[in-house]
Amino acid sequence: MVMLLSTRFTLAYADAHTDEAETVRQTIAGMVEQNRGNARNEAILQIAGPTSPSDVRNAVGVLESYIVANPDDRYAEMYYGYGLLFLAGDYLKNKNYIKAAEFSKEGFFYIDEAAESSPDNWRLRYLRTRMDAFVPARNGRCVVALKDIDFMTQNGRAPASLDTMISMMKARAQKSCGVADRAAPDQMKQSGRAAVPFLTRTEISEVLQAAVGGEA
Repeated sequence: MVMLLSTRFTLAYADAHTDEAETVRQTIAGMVEQNRGNARNEAILQIAGPTSPSDVRNAVGVLESYIVANPDDRYAEMYYGYGLLFLAGDYLKNKNYIKAAEFSKEGFFYIDEAAESSPDNWRLRYLRTRMDAFVPARNGRCVVALKDIDFMTQNGRAPASLDTMISMMKARAQKSCGVADRAAPDQMKQSGRAAVPFLTRTEISEVLQAAVGGEA
């Protein structure tokens, strides 16, 4: 079970200190204010944005209770899976390998459950790919990521505004699967940990807004 995660892997959003990242932080903070009192939406936004492990833990607890009562809410299920994986990374950082493996396995289960229960929803496929493309190669999730990317790019299911991010995810997934062009430069800096890249403004408008609004 420990093989589910690399011993050098701490799953978290990548640190970002650009003007775009600051704009995104402010945008998500504004969305949180707009959704005060809506426990589901606040929890999704806490997981989607740059939050502390304690905030993620609280959000996971909220979504856990919520999806018991609302099992068909696939966005809540998806972000619940995200939260579990972030907690798995935190456990791994603290060398609690059993808990890390347990939370990792459960997180991927809920992410897959959400995406596969609504297979025609490109946004859920996008959210799954956004996680799968950046986890360690030994997880084997690159295969799922490439299938989801094929789905999204067929017949223009995903908007062209996300093409740059989809191309980056495809390059990372291909590299993990060993099918990348070795001469092509990597599009993300590598470090001692795997990191999910910080949200972009386009992703907020095209994906996160829909998740908070419950759109299909």
